[in-house]
Order: sequence, then C-alpha cells, then structure tokens
Amino acid sequence: MKFFKENSYDIVKIYITQIGIAIFSFMLSTGAGMISPDSSVSKPLQLILSIFSFGFFYALLFYSAWEWGAKDKIRMDSGRLTGNGLKGLFMGLFANIPNLILTAISIISYTVCLGNGSKFFASVGGVCSLIYRFTANMYHGTVQACFSFLKDGDTNLVFFLVEAIAFLVFSLLSTASLQIGYVLGVKKSNLFGKKKKYE
Repeated sequence: MKFFKENSYDIVKIYITQIGIAIFSFMLSTGAGMISPDSSVSKPLQLILSIFSFGFFYALLFYSAWEWGAKDKIRMDSGRLTGNGLKGLFMGLFANIPNLILTAISIISYTVCLGNGSKFFASVGGVCSLIYRFTANMYHGTVQACFSFLKDGDTNLVFFLVEAIAFLVFSLLSTASLQIGYVLGVKKSNLFGKKKKYE
C-alpha cells in the first residue's frame, strides 16, 4: 500500500493513458469500418490500426518508465532512494488492476458457462467483456482478426473465453513494457544497449 501511495499519480496516469489510447483506437476502427462495407477490406485495415494503437501505447509506457528509471537512478546515486528493481512491474500491475479483474471474471464466467450452460455466468462474462472491450479497445481489432474463426454463430462462448484470455495477456505485456523501460532507464540505456544521456 505504501508503494501505491508513493506512486499513485503515475499509476492513475497510466490507466488514463490507456483510456485515451482506447478511445483513439475506437475512432480509428470505426473510421476503417466506414471506409468500406466490405469486410475483406475493413478487417485487415482494423487489424493494422489495432497493432499501431497498442504498439504506440506500449511505446508511451516504455518511455515513461524509462524516465522514472533515469530519475530514480540519480536519487539512488545520491543516497536519497533505495532501489526497487521491480518498480516497473509493480506500477504496471497496479495500473492494470481493472483489466486483470474484468478479464479474470470473464474467464471464470465463460469457463463455468461452457461447463453447465449457466445464463447468469454468461451474462456476467458479457458485461465484463463489454467494459474491457471499450477501456482496452486498442487490442480488440487484433483479437478479432486472430480468433474470429472460433465463432460458432450460436453462443460464441469459446471465442469469448479466448478473447478474455487474449486481453489478459495484452495487459500483462503492457506491464512487461513498463518493467523493461524502467530497468533500462536505471541503466540509462536504450533497447540496443547504448547509453543515453539524461540530465
């Protein structure tokens, strides 16, 4: 809890950035759908825009975490801060709590529904799915493109379950982006191992 209090501003900022990128991605995806009613044209375009959106999001996270690491390194060298090599990881996990909770509930709900056909659990999973499809919309086009073959035209439960797992994985990848950025920031290196100056 102390970690959250000390870093609450940046943690909330990460989630707000996610919402902003999600809205941006939704607008791009909607525009792509309006360009052509032909799914053979609009679907690949939506996939490309989705990859661009979450790639841009990960890049923003990486850069932010790199700056945290570089600033913390200065404070560590002066003895004003005790190093925490997993700061990026913890920041990402805290910021992704809404995503992790929603996707976990969906995964459990759809799994139970596949087992006993419960409409209640299907509804719970559906509500959670609706929320994270909006709040993490940048992943949606990629998931649709990769796993739409799982749709059975009836309940689509297998697809929804796999979709929830995919959104969970993407959320964890954003956490990995923060951790990598932070570690390299502490080392003041870029992804290619070259030193970067930071004043």
